[in-house]
Amino acid sequence: MKMVFLRSVEVDKQSYCDLRVVNNTEHHVAFKGQNHITYDAHDVRPNTSVVQPWDACVIRVTSQAQREYPPDMQCKDKFLLQSTIVPPHTDIDELPQDAWRKLEMQKEQFD
Repeated sequence: MKMVFLRSVEVDKQSYCDLRVVNNTEHHVAFKGQNHITYDAHDVRPNTSVVQPWDACVIRVTSQAQREYPPDMQCKDKFLLQSTIVPPHTDIDELPQDAWRKLEMQKEQFD
């Protein structure tokens, strides 16, 4: 899944973008969101969760205040949202970490 999100950039001011994640399947889907620039530049909440079948949730990506405007006013932030089908009643904290590792290996094949 590739997403493009636009956010305004103001010097010395945090900015945020809300992303709506929709599960349009009959399966329970776990997701993990993270940025790929620097881990201190963005805060993703919730960064992991399970979305019930035919349900949705909102992820807020908050960008830390920047000291100067980006060159050419173009933001080069990247955000990755990984997802996987999980059994019903899955507690996100009990999801095996190798589930995300397997997805990372698949992603690297496409990069």
